[in-house]
Amino acid sequence: MMNKYENIKNKSKIAFSLLFVFAVIFLNYFSNWKNSLEFKNAIQSIYKDRLIAESYILELSENLHKIVEFNNEKNEVVNLKKIKNIEVKVKLFNKTKLTFFEQKKLKQFEKNIQKIKHSIKHNNYEEIKFHVLDTFLLLNELSSIQLSEAKILLDQTEKTFNSNKTSADLQIGIMIVLLIIIQILIFSENKVIKIKQSEYLN
Repeated sequence: MMNKYENIKNKSKIAFSLLFVFAVIFLNYFSNWKNSLEFKNAIQSIYKDRLIAESYILELSENLHKIVEFNNEKNEVVNLKKIKNIEVKVKLFNKTKLTFFEQKKLKQFEKNIQKIKHSIKHNNYEEIKFHVLDTFLLLNELSSIQLSEAKILLDQTEKTFNSNKTSADLQIGIMIVLLIIIQILIFSENKVIKIKQSEYLN
């Protein structure tokens, strides 16, 4: 009777231990799944909101360079086409995820483009040069924001990766400890059975 009671007690301990492992694995899985989503979103944001935005800045810069290059009366139509290209790119830029400072700088940029457009229509070449140079400074500031924001996102992905690694290491550690406990329980049960058998033989 006592042997049967010990048997049930040990099996209950093993069952609770396994239930504990299951709960830990489930919680870790949920945490890793959440971290994986954050990791994925951060990577997508680096591409869509930073790398793509940086490519827009390069295209805007190229168009501004061409406006300065063709800054004369004969090329008014060409320069107005460049302005149109810039306006299209700015609309695309506005669709990316913008920080407060990006929004501010982009609005200033749009105002400057309208000034350049006005100067082109009125053949005011000195004004065109002045406004273009001022607009280049805004592009440099926007580019600097891209770099700093991309760095923040990269730091976030690194933290998420490290968190997942720590979680996985913890899970493996708990499983090893639990396997040792289960093994001890099984050996102690076998020992009790052997003692009972030797007592019975005697």
